[in-house]
Amino acid sequence: PRSTLFPYTTLFRSGKGGTANTTAFKVEKKSDKFVATELWKKDFAAANYHTPLLKDGLIFGVTPALNFFCMDAKTGAQLWTDKTKRGDCGSILDVGSVLVALTSDSKLVVFKASNKEYREIAKYTVSDSPTWCVPILAGNRIFVKDKSGSLTLWTIE
Repeated sequence: PRSTLFPYTTLFRSGKGGTANTTAFKVEKKSDKFVATELWKKDFAAANYHTPLLKDGLIFGVTPALNFFCMDAKTGAQLWTDKTKRGDCGSILDVGSVLVALTSDSKLVVFKASNKEYREIAKYTVSDSPTWCVPILAGNRIFVKDKSGSLTLWTIE
């Protein structure tokens, strides 16, 4: 994603198993082709299914070990990892002052976008079956689709 943190396009790649690392590349157009240059590589698999979120120079996501994490996007330093096990995957959305995550174990989790520590604000069970889809946020409404095909509307007041 292009941001003020990087004056060029940056690509983050993460893998598990034999490629259990996370790498950041700078992608630039030189003449008539694009060239990728490695910026950093860390022995930390930062994501399993869903794409991590970049916010204010920080990368937030769900590890293959099912924990939330935060990394420094510029250096790749792992800043914190939450101790709570989550579902198999989870999507994290930026809603301004907080982040909202929907994990496949049917939990909607609200937490602070902090580089210091994981700080949970709220947690709700939003379905009786697994939730694999990214939630849709519209104003004070959150739409959640679960594995059974049900679509539920939650309202924040």
